[in-house]
Amino acid sequence: VRLGGRVIGATRRCARAAPPADDGTCVACPEAARLASIRAGRIDKSQLELVVVRGAREDLGWSEAYAAVRTVYCHGACDTPGAIVLPNVGLEAHAYLHHLVSRYDSLADRTVFMHGREPTCGFFGEPVRGGHLLLNVSVADYMDPALGETFMPVTMLMGGGLQGAFFRSTFAATPDAANASVPRPPSRLPLGRDGDHWLPWEANDFQQFIRGVASRNGAKEMLQFDQFFDSLFGRPPPRVLQVAQGAQFAADRKALRRVPLPALRSLLELVEAGHAELPYYMEVVWFHLLHPDTLDAPIDGMPSNGDAPLPFLHHLGEAARRRLDHSYIDPSNWPAISPGCVLGHNLRKEPGKTPAQCQELCIAHGAACLGFEFGVGSSAWYQPGDCQLSSGADTAGCDGTLYNLDFYVRPQPPPPPSNPLPPRGPPSPPPPPSAPPPTYAASTFTELRDTVNNQTGKLGDLVIELPEGARLEWAVCSQLRVHVAHMTLRSVGAGATLDARNCSRHFDVAFGGTLELERVHLVNGGAQASGGAVKVRHGGTLSATESSIEGSSVVSLDGAAYGGAIDASNEMAIDK
Repeated sequence: VRLGGRVIGATRRCARAAPPADDGTCVACPEAARLASIRAGRIDKSQLELVVVRGAREDLGWSEAYAAVRTVYCHGACDTPGAIVLPNVGLEAHAYLHHLVSRYDSLADRTVFMHGREPTCGFFGEPVRGGHLLLNVSVADYMDPALGETFMPVTMLMGGGLQGAFFRSTFAATPDAANASVPRPPSRLPLGRDGDHWLPWEANDFQQFIRGVASRNGAKEMLQFDQFFDSLFGRPPPRVLQVAQGAQFAADRKALRRVPLPALRSLLELVEAGHAELPYYMEVVWFHLLHPDTLDAPIDGMPSNGDAPLPFLHHLGEAARRRLDHSYIDPSNWPAISPGCVLGHNLRKEPGKTPAQCQELCIAHGAACLGFEFGVGSSAWYQPGDCQLSSGADTAGCDGTLYNLDFYVRPQPPPPPSNPLPPRGPPSPPPPPSAPPPTYAASTFTELRDTVNNQTGKLGDLVIELPEGARLEWAVCSQLRVHVAHMTLRSVGAGATLDARNCSRHFDVAFGGTLELERVHLVNGGAQASGGAVKVRHGGTLSATESSIEGSSVVSLDGAAYGGAIDASNEMAIDK
């Protein structure tokens, strides 16, 4: 789209081939109409908000046409009028989390999250660092509500241990990219045709990269990824994670609010406390945080990763890999001992390398490589440019002068904290065990609903006592949410009955929440496609003693239904 004769950068689609003769601009396409509505005030920030995180000296001209619906966050002082200035921590994740927490109750109908640099194709390649766009996609696509409640094309599949990756061919700078195509509207995953597919498995020690960042930032302790993942999802990471590399995405209000406010606050507190690893972990999990049903979903067309991985960024070719800014691979400037060497512990040896290439080889080799010897002069054993990977790092007793070697030490991760996060929920400590939990009485549905709603999303215990023989009938067709909190509903004797009148499930237990039922009987739950009475998901726990579930069922809306009484499958089914 052009404005005043100039192309608006946000509407320029990623293209690796030469542009068409007519330069591809439009005057009557949907994005031109949307821009006209923004400029006329018919679309405002309550409907669409473009959140841009500006780094130092980044030019936001590409988004200027959207200034009326744009919110700019700067890490440190900047000259953008009206920008919100934040402390210089946490990269884009800090600004995203700050926005979500501060605007949780007033989010726009659709929010688009973008970096400050002009979005361009891919990331690695030519130019060396791209702006994270998939082929045939522009920022304007993220603003289009017709493309779904979220727009987040998956560009990389990362191993659950952050040790390797598949790149999407239409995101990578490969020789075939100019001939590939992505359909319109763009697909979330490759369709396996027209050059849009997954590339072979490559080494990508992202965890080691993150450790280097933490070490460079002086972190005394850091969360391990599996600990972080369990705190959010209540389970270990899947074998493969779906990632929108660069963490640029769009989501409507409903999708964003699926993530409880306490969980977002907890993440924001950790980022602001200086956990330098958190922004990179968030980049890996944003997709699954907004699409938790995809954690174990099969991925069509994914190659096998059973064979030994190809070297890091093998798809770029040797020449392009040499042109990369190796600070991505090595942010911590591995300490060099000159002269220096290690006796024994030799792994593989490669001639004719630079130190940056040798660092890359060490990372690709895996955790067993603790550093490398590098030839700086001729000797009987080594020549200049020789790269000798090492499984040891103790240089005592080895004469580097004799061998004409320097030794580069691979940074090791800071030790894990003794208690970085509780296994579920926000990081605040629970009340002391000796303090009895508060106890409330509820004899009507309204009293029960108000008590549960007041506690859900908050860490702590709560007991609700129900009179023996009472029958609490749902006055509105809405489930009660037990999120984060530990709630006990109990009665005595024959117990109490909760009747959902076949218009709702009774409880949704999620995000580390625990529901204990003692002599409580659930009847007539339903009208959902999963969990007629109770749905347990994302780290939730259900315990029942001398209780029962009767007359509850599920209704299939899309051909899938799970758990007439209780669903704890994490399978996907569309609910009313």
